[in-house]
Amino acid sequence: PLLDNGTGSGCDHFSGISVSPTASHPSVFPNPGTDILHIETGTKDGMNVRMRDATGRAVLSASGATGSLELSSADLLPGVYLVEVNTAEGRRTVKWVKQ
Repeated sequence: PLLDNGTGSGCDHFSGISVSPTASHPSVFPNPGTDILHIETGTKDGMNVRMRDATGRAVLSASGATGSLELSSADLLPGVYLVEVNTAEGRRTVKWVKQ
């Protein structure tokens, strides 16, 4: 089983081996962050991203043709957000904190 530290780069708690970003475990960083958010899936496939605030309201959405995306979060207030990453391989939601 993987421990999700919010960065998407989990660690197998039995072996301690770091896990590279994949569509099923995207990397969302820096976390916590400020004005720029990076998302990597480790694939060449495209992705759709939707970010929701603590009330569930969609506050940001974007799509990219590759497995890497950079988003401006400068207009978002500090707080906790859920980042939903959708790829051809599935959907994953990661908690992200804006400082």
